[in-house]
Amino acid sequence: EKHKFKSSHKYFLDYINKPSRTEDDDDEDDSDIGISGRLPVDPHGEVLIKSPEEMEKLLAKVKAALQEPELSEKDRKNIETLKMVLDLHEHFTGLNRKIQFKPTKFAINAHGVEECTEVQVVAKWGGELTSLGRNQAEQLGRRLRQELFPINSDDCTSLLRLHSTFRHDFKIYSSHEGRCQTTAAAFTKGFLDLEGDLPPILVSLVCVDGFARKLLDRPIPKEDRNKVKKMIDTILHTDSSELRPGELLEIMAPTDHK
Repeated sequence: EKHKFKSSHKYFLDYINKPSRTEDDDDEDDSDIGISGRLPVDPHGEVLIKSPEEMEKLLAKVKAALQEPELSEKDRKNIETLKMVLDLHEHFTGLNRKIQFKPTKFAINAHGVEECTEVQVVAKWGGELTSLGRNQAEQLGRRLRQELFPINSDDCTSLLRLHSTFRHDFKIYSSHEGRCQTTAAAFTKGFLDLEGDLPPILVSLVCVDGFARKLLDRPIPKEDRNKVKKMIDTILHTDSSELRPGELLEIMAPTDHK
């Protein structure tokens, strides 16, 4: 489920206008730190809240905002709904909800610096992966293994033999979204022909480390998302028979990341 509203409340604007380090920043690289000792502000940058610690801090700010007598009726109603989302469970897991802050209006302050003056708050919660979704992800993994390593070939048995001896470099990356992690684990189960429940597979084979968070969790501006969608659409409608060998792969993977 999703709840969206726009607000100019200081507590929400501070997430955009107040500079700070994040857990993904490299502590050894201080080249982009200003005089204040913190990262410079990007008033157009989106902020994503998912970790239990961040959720706790946001909940405290929401409760404080609701105590303000001058709070408008519209803001009060929206913030009460946000509080309800944050209070859904006794403990924050970071898997079943997330809060996004997206700048929508800007102005130049007294110091001549551009800052955000209105933010769209987006709260998302729920959305557990269904049994059908798990089965489809597992079937997709199985189909990919059979396509890449046909059952009647030596490659198929060699893949499973490598996995059974842990002598492979197999990585599945997932965002912190609960459904994404479960989907990745189900896909891995089918791809490697594993037995048992998904949680052990998720813990041992699904990567949700700093690199995965930078790759999958950081908010991407809409303009960049549209570029990616356009590229995917072009690839899907490309006739590979008209391309030279390897050209389609170059279009699909234009970076040198391995």
